[in-house]
Amino acid sequence: MSTSLRHSIDLFDERLYLVGSISYGGSDTVTRTNIASSTAPVTTQRAYNWPYTYSASYKVFEFLSVYVTQSRSFGRQYQRDINGNTLPDQVTTGRDGGFKLRFRDGKFTASFAFFDTETTNQAVFVGVTPQGVSYSAPAGTTRQKGAEGDISAAITDNWQLMATWYKGETKDVNGVRFANSYTGSWSAFTRYDFTVPALRGFSIGGGGSRINGRIVATSGVTFPVGYVVPRFITLDPEILVNVFATYKWRNWTFRANVENVLDKAFPMGAQNAWIVDPSAPRTLSLSVGMTF
Repeated sequence: MSTSLRHSIDLFDERLYLVGSISYGGSDTVTRTNIASSTAPVTTQRAYNWPYTYSASYKVFEFLSVYVTQSRSFGRQYQRDINGNTLPDQVTTGRDGGFKLRFRDGKFTASFAFFDTETTNQAVFVGVTPQGVSYSAPAGTTRQKGAEGDISAAITDNWQLMATWYKGETKDVNGVRFANSYTGSWSAFTRYDFTVPALRGFSIGGGGSRINGRIVATSGVTFPVGYVVPRFITLDPEILVNVFATYKWRNWTFRANVENVLDKAFPMGAQNAWIVDPSAPRTLSLSVGMTF
């Protein structure tokens, strides 16, 4: 069940824009300790909350706006502790502020923002019970602070560029970095559509991305006797490069993709130091589509 209320106000000849919203909603979770038995104990967990958002945006010039925002959201957790109990809902309070640029009727846009986000009841994967069931544990409150930005530009009507970046850290209440967090990332992508008659219908594009400073916990890893065990291991970063080419002819579309062009081996994702999702090798894929 959920309900919401939203309202916005324009002031000073539409230069100051105020937005506010509040919602109420939640769910009931019914858990039976043994689904094979109709007489097994049943517990009901109710979770209803009041998420909200309010923000203010001021147009300094036609091409420049500044803004501030605060919000609170609630996330239902489905991870369970070692005893099989559902962990408490996450509560996230976020504050951010920055500016936005807009030129050439929106053909060039850019934004820059500082953010400070606090999340309670953060859960982390701990291990597997003797019965083979994965379980997590609450890690208390975490705080993510940093800056981020993006740029989108139409250099010409048939050539587009887009880039994003992030720099920040996620720490617990003791000021220690949080496992599975990273300190920075960037990405850049482009697309070009040929307009000369001989190549009309062809498009090419691609880009790269990289995540820096990702750490994972060393729990579950056996080190040599006498070795000073680090709390975290930093994963080696690499640049993931993907490219594509497409050709449209009437109602047919032909597409070729090459992923991981540099054929780099690196962790795409990780739960801890011994559960890591590796990158796929250089991969070529071809596809054909037809519209009716």
